[in-house]
Amino acid sequence: MKIILNYSILVFIITSLAGCTSTTNSAESPALFQGFNGVPVLPQDANRIFIAPIHNNTSFRQGESLLRNRLGRLISREGRLSVIESETGADLLLKIAITSYSVQPLTYDRNGRLDRQRLRITVSSAMNDCQRNRLIFRENGIQAFLEFSEITFPIRTQAQTAEEVVSLLADRLYSKIKSGWYTEHLTDIEKRK
Repeated sequence: MKIILNYSILVFIITSLAGCTSTTNSAESPALFQGFNGVPVLPQDANRIFIAPIHNNTSFRQGESLLRNRLGRLISREGRLSVIESETGADLLLKIAITSYSVQPLTYDRNGRLDRQRLRITVSSAMNDCQRNRLIFRENGIQAFLEFSEITFPIRTQAQTAEEVVSLLADRLYSKIKSGWYTEHLTDIEKRK
């Protein structure tokens, strides 16, 4: 029994050590690793970003200015990029379109009046590297939403909620610009999808 246990331990150690060897020869490396270069989303030499006028395909008329201002402040605050007012001289070009603005009824009170609602705004975005004339990312369906009530505490109007949702969208877009991801901003409801 002791011999079998020692033999099992020896086999385990040998197979464990054998799994620790690797080669970096590109001829032997899988294609997945040959194509991965570890370059960040933002080109290292990019210093200036132009946020193109936002296209708004919805009835939410303040949306484009609220989103552009909030996103511009977030980018400027970090200091990695400066936001410029013209595409001329820009290293990066960010294009955004507000594609959906909806208010959905969720609950009614016992008198039949609308109580809780969900306001959702969806955008599509794309960022181009102007110096290299290449697409860095394109993302459709970036959304943010909040529930609100105009008759039950805490009372918030639709306009107040819309401003908060725009702020959430700006946070997501800013994370997308910096890292290529915005998953840290997903709600518990979105994570369960």
